[in-house]
Amino acid sequence: MTVLAQELTEELALRIGLACQELSLSAPQVLIARLKELFDGQLPDRERMKTVTPCQLRPLLQPDLPELTGKKLKSALHWLASWEPEQQSWTGETRCEAIADQAPFGVIRVALASTDPGGECGHFASCSHFAIHDVTPGEIRSVANRGLSMAEPGLDKVEARLSLIRDCRILVVGSIGGPAAARVTRSGALPLKLTEGQSAAEWLERLRQVLSSGAPPPWLRRIMAGESAGPEVVAEG
Repeated sequence: MTVLAQELTEELALRIGLACQELSLSAPQVLIARLKELFDGQLPDRERMKTVTPCQLRPLLQPDLPELTGKKLKSALHWLASWEPEQQSWTGETRCEAIADQAPFGVIRVALASTDPGGECGHFASCSHFAIHDVTPGEIRSVANRGLSMAEPGLDKVEARLSLIRDCRILVVGSIGGPAAARVTRSGALPLKLTEGQSAAEWLERLRQVLSSGAPPPWLRRIMAGESAGPEVVAEG
């Protein structure tokens, strides 16, 4: 284990991973290095992170992110300092903010779109739940079930669904329209359709096997590296 990994608590690793996704920053090490610059070579804890302002962080990140917007920067700081990862269970669901008890590094987080908790994958536009799984070479772990009731009010139907899977890298659906697939891709997740007759459980096991093989396809290697997977989805109308 590197010194860098030893410095990261489980929660801080998750915060940094979510902030990098918001910034479209593929290398978490870049954000970690910039935060250290602000604190004399030390990685700040959450309380110290609260003192960071957009004006402090923007000039440090702009060489790596020349098109960085104020909105993205504020969203990243929200994940770093303001987000409260507290577990809250109600009606059998886990609140969206209560992400898994694993750091995102080395884990492929998958969202399965369905019309009922534990159901098979359906159309993205009509799904009401997302079953969230973390997949590694050694296991498939169910970490949350997120219903649309957890989404913030006032969002359109696509944005409401995207808000529930913002920490996921792959979205598995029965079908999805082209415009919705494009928005999912821009949000940082790769939308993939199940083949006819394939179950969600079979798909997850296949992903685990591919990860354990040590020879993942190029699109999966890009996801594992924190990069965009590219337009691999075949969308339906």
